[in-house]
Amino acid sequence: MPTYLRRIVGEDALEYLFAPLVSSTFDSEPEDLSGVFVLLALRLLSDGFTLQWFEGGNGLLTRTLAQRVPVRSGANVLSIETEPDGAKVRYRSASRERSVIADAAVVALPGSLVPQVCPKLTPAERAFFDEVHYVRGVIAFLLLERAPAALPYYGVSFPRREGIDLYGLAADHHKQGAAPPGAGLLNAALTARTAERLWEAPDAAVVQHVVDELARTPVGRLAPPQTAVHRWEAMLPQFRVGYTARLAAFLSRTDRSPRLAFAGDYLVGPYTEAALTSGMRAATEIARALDKR
Repeated sequence: MPTYLRRIVGEDALEYLFAPLVSSTFDSEPEDLSGVFVLLALRLLSDGFTLQWFEGGNGLLTRTLAQRVPVRSGANVLSIETEPDGAKVRYRSASRERSVIADAAVVALPGSLVPQVCPKLTPAERAFFDEVHYVRGVIAFLLLERAPAALPYYGVSFPRREGIDLYGLAADHHKQGAAPPGAGLLNAALTARTAERLWEAPDAAVVQHVVDELARTPVGRLAPPQTAVHRWEAMLPQFRVGYTARLAAFLSRTDRSPRLAFAGDYLVGPYTEAALTSGMRAATEIARALDKR
């Protein structure tokens, strides 16, 4: 992506406008992403992209859906094997291994984990999933007594040339109900290199590093009374060079595992809405396949 975009917009625009936007949004270095994907994302942003959220957090969606269908939680799925007449799901619950036969199955896992759970994938499906990669990410959340006056907008991105160990900073207190009235809630995304370096570090050390890095920016030195650090082994899928072509071939494949559909942000885009869209598509695919039988 950088070579193509650098040729079009120039070095300074790439490093101080486009690269920070890409990195802070997708938690990835621009060199790791497909030019096609980046251009599609930029088109989305330029078409009037607006931030929306659920009051109480994104978990409200899954909790609401779980209230409408029977849900069995606390089960560790070991394998899913499908045949033309059904799907066998083997799982462990309360230290006991069990199994259930279902009409069909939707696998909603990070794409890189699918081959471990689905041993009977077709060769084409397995080849696709072997090329699904995720970035490992760390985000530090800082709760402040007062919302910083220097952050009247949702967030900021940091150009990598400035040497800041953060991709960006989001002001979550602009989301209704995310923070107590008048308080500030920030989340800081560490760069991939910094996340790897501090992956095993104590949470306090991660927070201190974030605070020290922000002190080098116009945000200034903060003193958050409450903090939290979240680590994701598979934070966001990376749409690397050539991935969009492989994805198109996967979605249009004719040789498919019977009674099996897949859902995840790696099939549409690294957004919550994209993950939801993939789930709706998977449900539609299964419903249509069962109607034909």
